[in-house]
Amino acid sequence: MRKKRDKVLCKNCGSEVPITFKGVQTEFCNRRCRDSYRKSSGYWVKLNLIKNNSLSKRCQLCNRLIVKVGESKKIHKFCSARCRNLSTAQRQRNTKYMYVKIPIKDLKKFYKE
Repeated sequence: MRKKRDKVLCKNCGSEVPITFKGVQTEFCNRRCRDSYRKSSGYWVKLNLIKNNSLSKRCQLCNRLIVKVGESKKIHKFCSARCRNLSTAQRQRNTKYMYVKIPIKDLKKFYKE
């Protein structure tokens, strides 16, 4: 015995939505209605904002910009293993500041004349 389904109306045009292959119920009567509804409701704008905001983040320790690389679904908190290890050491020692060894050749980058 089959259950009777309620009539579902298309979100865009208001016509009755047919039951598709294998009994799957959709919200729109066809692709054209779905696309025009998404354009008018701002669906694509919201989707792009969500995607673009999640593509970059700042490192929690050095504030360097981290950009999403490859197929990773999330962006990490730190830009490198060095920043991650320094942050862990700082948290474990309960200190606000740490001493870090910097090579002499890179020292000029930190001091502006």
